[in-house]
Amino acid sequence: MQSEELNDCSRCNVSLKSIFCELDKNAIQTIYESKKSHTFKKGEVIYIENSYPRYLFCINSGKVKITQMGTDGYEQIMHLAGDGELIGYRAILCGDKYKRTAVAMEDSSVCLIPVDIFLSCVKENQKVAFKVFQLFSKELQDAEKKVIDIAQRPVIERISQSLLLLKESFGVESDGITLKIVIRRDELASIAGTTRETATRILCELNTKQIIRLSGKKIQIINSE
Repeated sequence: MQSEELNDCSRCNVSLKSIFCELDKNAIQTIYESKKSHTFKKGEVIYIENSYPRYLFCINSGKVKITQMGTDGYEQIMHLAGDGELIGYRAILCGDKYKRTAVAMEDSSVCLIPVDIFLSCVKENQKVAFKVFQLFSKELQDAEKKVIDIAQRPVIERISQSLLLLKESFGVESDGITLKIVIRRDELASIAGTTRETATRILCELNTKQIIRLSGKKIQIINSE
């Protein structure tokens, strides 16, 4: 974990995506004076399952995967987080250990906000509390949808949905088709709830049908429809 110069909260490029956009100048200044800023290198653990939270993590730039170890011993990707997203808030609000692990998928600049400062913001600002409630609701909704999809949808649909999710979450490069995230085959398989071998086979099939194009480690979505 590499320390870096503090990002000014009042000038943060991703502030409008964050729940803290509702705070007044004094509250934002309090966060700025209390937080730390770090760059987590690709593959570095930000927080680990079964540890107690000391900070709320706000992603300034980069991509992070939230994982949980399954009963079969394999890593299951539960969520992908990007610019402006908060991670680790559920354990803080529940007063519990982390149930999942957060790992940087690429070099990621992250702000670390002390637990007590975050809790004060939630308690003292109704709009912030409501946005946290919305985060909880969306997380529950996404989890329910994933359970239904894995149970009912064919694997080719789940892989396709996962690719569209990556496009929606992280966007595409200037060519309009290349996903702005490099994701390993096993990571894509984990999102879709299948095996690495099956995910690779489906990608090759979609590539043959010219629905996607595989370009080295990158994936291009040719036909979103």
